[in-house]
Amino acid sequence: DQEDGLLYSANPILAAEVIYDEELTDAFFKTIYHLLLHPPSKEVIMALEKRVVFATEAAEVCSPAYEHFQSNLADLVSVDDGPVRFHAEKIANTPQFFRYKRTKEMELWKISSQFTDSTLMQNG
Repeated sequence: DQEDGLLYSANPILAAEVIYDEELTDAFFKTIYHLLLHPPSKEVIMALEKRVVFATEAAEVCSPAYEHFQSNLADLVSVDDGPVRFHAEKIANTPQFFRYKRTKEMELWKISSQFTDSTLMQNG
């Protein structure tokens, strides 16, 4: 229907704070997979903060939510069948336009789709 058409043509797609729960992260990646799977090529711009915790049993600092995000991201970019390929890039040196205390754990990512068949790139 018309709403689905608008949803699948949205570009860029903006997201933030969606990786701190494994179920939410899985649902986010499932959603962007389905959105990016439809022509035309799109970009997802995603902001996140790598939250670090101290694991007492291993006596080490870790970030389980970020590791789960990285695992989902690796799965997405490894898709190598069909007419679409996915790419992910951590955006370095993002200019700061607003006054706030930026932590080194703040990251900005660009996830994009690219269609390999020229007829699909023109569809949409």
